[in-house]
Amino acid sequence: MMLLTLIASALAGIPLHVNHEGRLRDASGQAIQGEHLLTVSLYGEANDTAPTWAGSYPDARFDNGVFSVVLGDDDSLDSDAFADGGLWVEHSVDGELVGGRALLGSTAYAIVASSTGTVRGGPMVADRVAIGGADVIAPDGRWIGPLDGIQGPPGPTGDSGPRGAQGATGPQGPQGPAGATGPAGPLGATGTQGAAGATGSRGPTGATGPTGATGTTYGCVFRSSCASGYTDRGLMGVLLQGSCPGSWGSTDFPPWRWCHMRVCCRS
Repeated sequence: MMLLTLIASALAGIPLHVNHEGRLRDASGQAIQGEHLLTVSLYGEANDTAPTWAGSYPDARFDNGVFSVVLGDDDSLDSDAFADGGLWVEHSVDGELVGGRALLGSTAYAIVASSTGTVRGGPMVADRVAIGGADVIAPDGRWIGPLDGIQGPPGPTGDSGPRGAQGATGPQGPQGPAGATGPAGPLGATGTQGAAGATGSRGPTGATGPTGATGTTYGCVFRSSCASGYTDRGLMGVLLQGSCPGSWGSTDFPPWRWCHMRVCCRS
């Protein structure tokens, strides 16, 4: 931890504004970066539990660990806090102690030094602060002198803090490319045969073919009329599909026909 305290102006017993700059590192030794809640506490002794004064800076800016704030910018600090000497300074960032306590540099105690003209309460006004002819404090109160030798040795690494809560699940990433097709699995068992479909409609009846030659007849035959040599034995009905041959009479029962034929028997 590197610590500097610089003075703006002060009169004993009245509000005091003190420019305070330093460089802070976290427990892992990394320089703190960005905006954080910084709390600066002053203690009368190294082991005091209650601070003499404390101030908070919710939006303190850290650049590679370096910060700059004004102690007492709310008029809560007066020069009496520095009268007895031996003040210790402590810093916490976002509620965690950083760097331990350090003895406040003598610059702050110059508020009540005899060089002000009085032992206590004398004003100190300077147009320029220089050491060896080189300016060390800018007109706006910033330290612009060399930093070599100001930073002390690093303190011991503190204990690891508790593990924070798990963050929210991020959005699902894009689907990756399809993998190669695997080998075909074994053929499954043949399933049961499905139900037979509905019978289709019957097609049209084809044309009747030519009547064949009359062969040698014996006994009785069916004719529309009995030829010579045959005895007419009367009519007989025969159910045929299609049309009745010859000139036989018929009764239709589509697609069936009741054909009326004569029974002719050889005499």
